[in-house]
Amino acid sequence: MWDEIFVPAKWEDQKYRNYDGYAWYRKSFICPANYADEKMVVMMGKIDDIDQVFINGTFVGSTGNFPDKGRESANSDQEYDAFRGYYIPAGVLKKGQKNVITVRVLDTGGGGGIYEGPVGIL
Repeated sequence: MWDEIFVPAKWEDQKYRNYDGYAWYRKSFICPANYADEKMVVMMGKIDDIDQVFINGTFVGSTGNFPDKGRESANSDQEYDAFRGYYIPAGVLKKGQKNVITVRVLDTGGGGGIYEGPVGIL
């Protein structure tokens, strides 16, 4: 089930008080058909703590390291304070069609989520 949540904002300030752990974000959009074939960047702002970003199922970038199977904690340092910007590989965006961005987030404690902008595609 997918709930609606405001971005950018910590999820604790919305409906998920005191939640630490994994979450997925998903947003669909139409890429204009007349977009030039230029290098595009997905800006994800700041995410607390660790993230992986996918567009149309293709991995485009991450910050931090998710825990390995069997290990309980993630390797988290100062990732929460890093601005995210990932180049979108050529051919990933579907021009004139629906596209989907999905973001896997792990909050290891305190505030969590996509909490500060800018967020968008350049």
